[in-house]
Amino acid sequence: MTKSKQDKPQAGKIYSLTGAPGEACIANGNTWADSEYKEKTKRKSDNEVLANSLGFELSDFSDDGADLDDLRDMLEGGI
Repeated sequence: MTKSKQDKPQAGKIYSLTGAPGEACIANGNTWADSEYKEKTKRKSDNEVLANSLGFELSDFSDDGADLDDLRDMLEGGI
């Protein structure tokens, strides 16, 4: 394998310099390319899961989520 270009950071990208053992980061001996930070996917909130399961988007409900909490109580037999 010939190195056509050196391993070096690129402008505009974010890299993990340190990390836990086994994580890709510069301090653990990984390349800059391997250590590039990739945003993890966001886990949906319980309210978002409930809204989606009913065929709605979270934005279809009030900003404070009170109406969605009321709906959850009704579905669980609380009202």
